[in-house]
Amino acid sequence: MAGIYGEHNLVVIHGGQYVKFGKLIPNKKKIRAKKDLPDLVFSKVDGKQIRDMNAYFGDNIEVIKIIETINKNWLQIKVEDHEEEITTVVTWDFDNNME
Repeated sequence: MAGIYGEHNLVVIHGGQYVKFGKLIPNKKKIRAKKDLPDLVFSKVDGKQIRDMNAYFGDNIEVIKIIETINKNWLQIKVEDHEEEITTVVTWDFDNNME
């Protein structure tokens, strides 16, 4: 699953145990060129456009839902441990890639 959050600049992709994310920025080439180019492109951080969330979820844990918060680029990640039948919600700061 994927979603665009915040001020329409944070893209989060999740499935199973992983969460990946990237940030959209205005396409500078679009301003200078008259070509049919996208308005937004992914920014690069450490040479990557899509990064892994800096967290590890165990083998029995599945990301269930991503929930927006009032803070910009802070999202809540609802995970479920199917073996222990425990649901956990983690608040994640995607600007700093940390809890």
